[in-house]
Amino acid sequence: MTALALCVVNITVFYPGTWNNDSVSQYAEAQSGRYTDWHPPIMAYVWSLLLPMIDGTGGMLLLQLVLHWLGFWAVSDALARQGRSRAAWWMLFAGAFPLFIIFNGDTWKDVQMASAWISAFGLTYRERTIRNASRYRVALLVGLLAIYGVLLRTNAVFAFGPLLLYLTLGAKRPRAAPLLAAVLGITLAAIPLSAIVNRGILSATDSGSIRSLQLFDLAGIAYRSGDISTFFAVTGLGNQTLERCYTSYWWDGFSQWGTCREAWQGLDQHSNRSLTRLWLESILEHPGAYLNHRLRHLNSSLLFLVPAKHYRYAEPKTASEYAESERTTLRLIIGDVITKNFLLWPVVWLIAGIAALGLLVGADGRSDSVWGARLLLLSAILYSMGYGVVGVATGLRYHYWSVMACLTALIISAPLLLQRLQQRDAIVVSGVCALGITVAAGHMFRIADLQSLL
Repeated sequence: MTALALCVVNITVFYPGTWNNDSVSQYAEAQSGRYTDWHPPIMAYVWSLLLPMIDGTGGMLLLQLVLHWLGFWAVSDALARQGRSRAAWWMLFAGAFPLFIIFNGDTWKDVQMASAWISAFGLTYRERTIRNASRYRVALLVGLLAIYGVLLRTNAVFAFGPLLLYLTLGAKRPRAAPLLAAVLGITLAAIPLSAIVNRGILSATDSGSIRSLQLFDLAGIAYRSGDISTFFAVTGLGNQTLERCYTSYWWDGFSQWGTCREAWQGLDQHSNRSLTRLWLESILEHPGAYLNHRLRHLNSSLLFLVPAKHYRYAEPKTASEYAESERTTLRLIIGDVITKNFLLWPVVWLIAGIAALGLLVGADGRSDSVWGARLLLLSAILYSMGYGVVGVATGLRYHYWSVMACLTALIISAPLLLQRLQQRDAIVVSGVCALGITVAAGHMFRIADLQSLL
């Protein structure tokens, strides 16, 4: 009843949901029945099925919030059945964690993905608690939710392997090496299979979405290496535009809607194959610059060593705009620390997840809570780290699943983690120190307005 009440309150507060640039485009595709792969075609298709019943964003909002609270209820109910009433209550209220409430009133693919996956995990975890095996009808729903989730984001393939292994292996618990090999295999298989569904089944047209990554990387390599030859050959733009428009925050300055949109327009002269060849050649020619560019973007994406409200430095500006937009005030810093406090920094959850996974490695894998927590943590870590390779923008919502998976894993494995913390061994000390250093360094960069890693 508590989960139902929380779900009703969540729906009441946000219904019928709010629009964003992504959802406007997907709504148009849902209405027309003609899909592109710029946004997930599966989401537009599901939306098209809901439109005859509920127009606008209302149907998608109901879908994601019902799945969200179904997942948190299922895990909570399983914990209660295990006699862990305190953990059950923690799990229920974790569904209202501020990051989730900030975003789950919007129609985002990130929210849809996480809601589908937490439901799939929760239902499986509950069924194994009750009968140690999923019933057929639940297994079918879990399978549909898992597939729906992996089709919602291109980089979901990084996180899919661990989740799929938890959903399918049951009592079989492979060792670390076979498990990691299986995760890699699932990731590699999911990439072409996703393309088959998107292009072959849903008939989505190629929108050139991978070009955003390629253009961002080419700009980053040129900026960090000083060699603009390939960037110039691709876009026809020189140093002045590169200096004005490149930022590790995101690629948007070079996008169709960006200040330097002529860079995107310059890609028209290149086929997908030739652009991919130039992109790969540039990476191989300047691996250090590429790594520098990707690490700086990952740092931005994780909200780690960045100044307060570092979006201020993301947009190209004229000289007259710099003084006001870059002014650092105590009010700005305090506001950023409150609204984006360290509990919302993806890097904090990443470090906590790595530390918790280290503590659980040697634990008894026969416990479904330990097994599930391990795979949730691995899924979260791989998902966030994946942005170091394919990320093109900075935003809290991009790490929505990682935070949800980490939070769930910490709660279901809490007794063992607390027991390990009391031992104060090397892994515990290292993890606590890493978290402390992360939070301290992040605050130092914000308070001092340090821009050196942007």
